[in-house]
Amino acid sequence: YMLRIKDGGPILVPDAPNYPLRHVYTGDVVNAVMTLIHTGMGKGKAYNISQDETISLHDFLMMVGELMGLEPHIQVVERQLLEANGFLPECSPFSELWMSELDNTLSKSELGMSYTPLREYLARIITYYTEHPPKSPTGYKRRKAEKSFHSIPKSL
Repeated sequence: YMLRIKDGGPILVPDAPNYPLRHVYTGDVVNAVMTLIHTGMGKGKAYNISQDETISLHDFLMMVGELMGLEPHIQVVERQLLEANGFLPECSPFSELWMSELDNTLSKSELGMSYTPLREYLARIITYYTEHPPKSPTGYKRRKAEKSFHSIPKSL
């Protein structure tokens, strides 16, 4: 999403379903694993490791844009059109069926986990990728077509 926001073109997102997002910061995963290793807790149990905040894709994209100092141009498009044109999942990877909203209560109560706030870790990620730009990811290879698609009148 950062590259799409940075290039100023549209961010094509499907109209439905609008799954809630609840991600996890890598550092928090490491802390959870280290807690399990060092304490021996959790044997035979499963814990959901996820951030506290649940956020919509729209709000997530707006937050990323704000942290980048840019306004994202979100274009909501019928899912069927995005699929028919081969844009999904690349144009909006957080719009797929695998998205979930995990309840982290057990990890907090039993393991004493506390999670890095979303805004805080997004700022870290954005700073890192701004200072160390990655090669263009494979999901960006059809970006030119995404931009052209945006210019097609809605009546078509």
